[in-house]
Amino acid sequence: MGQGSVGEGVVWTPDMELGNATIDSQHRGLVELVGLLQAALGREDRRAQVELLFGQLEQYVLIHFSFEEEWMMGKKVQHLEAHLKEHRQFERTVALFKQRFETGDRVGEEMSKYLVHWLRHHILTVDREYAEQLQLQSESGTEPKTSLDV
Repeated sequence: MGQGSVGEGVVWTPDMELGNATIDSQHRGLVELVGLLQAALGREDRRAQVELLFGQLEQYVLIHFSFEEEWMMGKKVQHLEAHLKEHRQFERTVALFKQRFETGDRVGEEMSKYLVHWLRHHILTVDREYAEQLQLQSESGTEPKTSLDV
């Protein structure tokens, strides 16, 4: 594998903001973590760093998904089950990449493509859909308030 990052990177852009400061901050952190993981996956001499970053990614995703899901449940977001299903699939896929990496499989390029596609799609399409739903509810005065609102 060559030096440097693997595949096309993902960077935070203003169009990824959904209007909830906590969720936006968590998404920003997730994008940064994925960028670090991509850079490390492209280097044979960074195996220990990749292992550490896999652990950090798993923890970060657990915290973020838990927060986002609790917030969404409190808001009575439509299509919640499909959203939760996407989260669980992402967790399983990352765990499989980690397992493959630990057994010596070179997962860099494949994982990088997956992470970039998933993040862009999930934030810009799936999460954007519920953000727009909540914006409409807010404008009509029907949005439930939760303790997680920021």
